[in-house]
Amino acid sequence: MRRVFFILMVVFVTGFKPAHAETIRFIPLPMQNRETVFGQFKPMTDYLEQRLEVKIVYDYCDSYADVLERFRQSRVDLAYLGPLPYVELRATFAHAEPIVRFCESSGRAEYTCALVSFMDNVFDPQSAHHRRIALTQPFSTCSYLSTSRLMHWMGSNIEQNLYRYLKKHDEVALSVIRGDFDAGGLKTAIACKYAHMGLNIVAETLPLPGFALVGNTRTGAATDRRDP
Repeated sequence: MRRVFFILMVVFVTGFKPAHAETIRFIPLPMQNRETVFGQFKPMTDYLEQRLEVKIVYDYCDSYADVLERFRQSRVDLAYLGPLPYVELRATFAHAEPIVRFCESSGRAEYTCALVSFMDNVFDPQSAHHRRIALTQPFSTCSYLSTSRLMHWMGSNIEQNLYRYLKKHDEVALSVIRGDFDAGGLKTAIACKYAHMGLNIVAETLPLPGFALVGNTRTGAATDRRDP
């Protein structure tokens, strides 16, 4: 139902319509593995293909930075972006237009980031020093930005620890569970999927603006608006 409501919002409220294009190029952030990401969006893109009589082609890359660069080069028409990637994109590319925000499983258009550890590994952020911290990617909202802020609030400094970027949220969770890292930063909703494996949420951010579907007004394929 959440997907259906979102799709209707895109089609009828924002006036989503291809302009001078039979193909729309869509690129999502690589938060999880390729199969999981494609599976999450396929119901939406299948419906839009039928409703708009266009072909939606998926693009994919492992780097958030590459996602933003492909958008700047107008190699994609639509992108699924979080708050920090969107801010980074808008700072250098004025043709990025948010169309609609996604709702989380809670039904709210906001989410949180978490600092996690393994249940058998004692990790005290207040005394963390030279501990191994797993992060996703530099442009990920739940990576350095949120993790460093959480550690600061709890009396520590991420720069006094050993942090490393592992790209995907799933990889952060699994690396902490395996014991490769003492703690990690990732999206809370993804962290909760690994709670049954012993992943423990140490701290959580305040709610952040939800992820958005962003259109490229330079290409016009995904942002043309119909008259009321």
